[in-house]
Amino acid sequence: MKADNIPKVAYSVQEAAIALGININYMYELVRQSGFPSFKIGNKFYVSVKGLEDWVLKQATATE
Repeated sequence: MKADNIPKVAYSVQEAAIALGININYMYELVRQSGFPSFKIGNKFYVSVKGLEDWVLKQATATE
């Protein structure tokens, strides 16, 4: 099985910023916030794909 056939479970910070359509510097601020679905492996941050989807829905409903 090729690696490109495996569904992603986590985004890099850059991928998450692109997915949200925001500046990478702001994305780094978000990954350091408590309650944001990010985690660190070594010295790199990652963002859970499912967690990001849930977080976006929560943000959208919080403003209603």
